[in-house]
Amino acid sequence: MKAVNIGLRCIVHQVRNTLKYVADKDKKEFAADLKTIYHAPSEEHGHTRMLEVTEKWQAHYPNAMKSWSSNWDVISPIFKFSVDVRKVIYTTNAI
Repeated sequence: MKAVNIGLRCIVHQVRNTLKYVADKDKKEFAADLKTIYHAPSEEHGHTRMLEVTEKWQAHYPNAMKSWSSNWDVISPIFKFSVDVRKVIYTTNAI
């Protein structure tokens, strides 16, 4: 089955790309913080969480959140979908 491109940045790949900058000892906490972004109830709340996560981790991992900011325009359309639909489309990988 081929993935359908709906103009979204794949959240799974976005998270993986981010965590490659993070030390193993911080990955669990960092990943939990990332989850608060893409599980946010609205784009506005997700953007606020992205800024907060960036601020929290900036000193330790200055490059980790850059792709979230630069790709926000293609990440944010996920918030147009219900939570149930988001669970299905958070990756562009074929199922």
